[in-house]
Amino acid sequence: MLYDLAIVGLGPSSAAMAITYKRLNPNKSVCIFEKYPIALRKLSSTGNGKGNFTNDNLSPLIYDNSEFVSEVFGDNPKELLFSFIDSLGLKYFKDEEGRYYPLSLSAKTISHALLRELSELGVEIFYDTFVEKVFKNEDGCFVIETINDTFLSRSVALATGSINYQSLGGDGNMFVSLKDFGHTVTKLVQSNIYIKVKEKAITKRLSGLRFNARVYLINDGEEYYHEDGELLFKDNALSGIVTFNVSNRLSRLYKKGLDSNPMIVIDFLKDQDTEEIVNYIFNSKNIYESLYNIVHPELAKLIYDISKDNKEIVKNLFSMTFTVSGLGDIENAQATSGGIKTTELKDTLESRLVDNLYILGDLVDTDAPSGGFNLSFAFLSGIKAGMSLE
Repeated sequence: MLYDLAIVGLGPSSAAMAITYKRLNPNKSVCIFEKYPIALRKLSSTGNGKGNFTNDNLSPLIYDNSEFVSEVFGDNPKELLFSFIDSLGLKYFKDEEGRYYPLSLSAKTISHALLRELSELGVEIFYDTFVEKVFKNEDGCFVIETINDTFLSRSVALATGSINYQSLGGDGNMFVSLKDFGHTVTKLVQSNIYIKVKEKAITKRLSGLRFNARVYLINDGEEYYHEDGELLFKDNALSGIVTFNVSNRLSRLYKKGLDSNPMIVIDFLKDQDTEEIVNYIFNSKNIYESLYNIVHPELAKLIYDISKDNKEIVKNLFSMTFTVSGLGDIENAQATSGGIKTTELKDTLESRLVDNLYILGDLVDTDAPSGGFNLSFAFLSGIKAGMSLE
């Protein structure tokens, strides 16, 4: 059978494309190949399983290669995204930080709604089907080779995800076929992950503790980025939401080869009057007790032990410095920085090199911090592709 559209990988971007395309073209034939017996596994783990699918702060400026993202998003990305979500019958709410979740607080609710709509529209899904290679034959049709069979299609969309979350299906295997089509794959770096540091004696003492802090990324001696939020200490690393978002910027430096002695600086007292704290420390008759009055007891003990004088105590309160030794393991990363060069794609996500070839979601060289932004791009890239394909 010759399909009108074949999609490799069943994730949020491919589901959005198939649904959008099939709604506009009900008589067209659409199939999706999914290598696992269960689909949308990554989506079901989004937002710690709660399904944070977008954010009030959605803007192209948050993303790497923001100019391309701006073209994909168009003038009203939120309106387009919520129109799609509403069409699935999903109910949702917004938390105090502007993040949107399904009312059920389960990402599986979103997965179920997508699969239900695909079924009702008559989209054919081949589960447990690993696609080894995609190429074009002499007749201009796409050939999709699986382990057991070969399929033909007039158009193809690749949406297999990048190299993060490999246990949930991300292996980047379609990058091989895309290279064969002439596409360029930029350097792939794990992102939205904990940051390993060299000062293990400090991180181990504070392991398991959480702080509301301001975290700075310093590159080549200059501030590159900073963000406020929850910081979690691990035995040999810094974690927590704020660190994940800082790692997003660090991964971009690594990807572009612009990293130069990156450091992490932590301000534990970001909301306090600096002058008042300094005077309090320097006028203290019992510095140990004074530290207990300012910060968590374990942090107070640590700062007291590692600081030789009051000046160093103040420094460690407002700017404790760590030397970056690398990013966390790719398996635990929430995103990947890198992918198919955006200059090789149209704003419809169609390849500029190969007609009727679409590249969606995480395969594209654009990424964003945590907070529903990457899932927003996945949905919007699929919707945009589905609207453009005739």
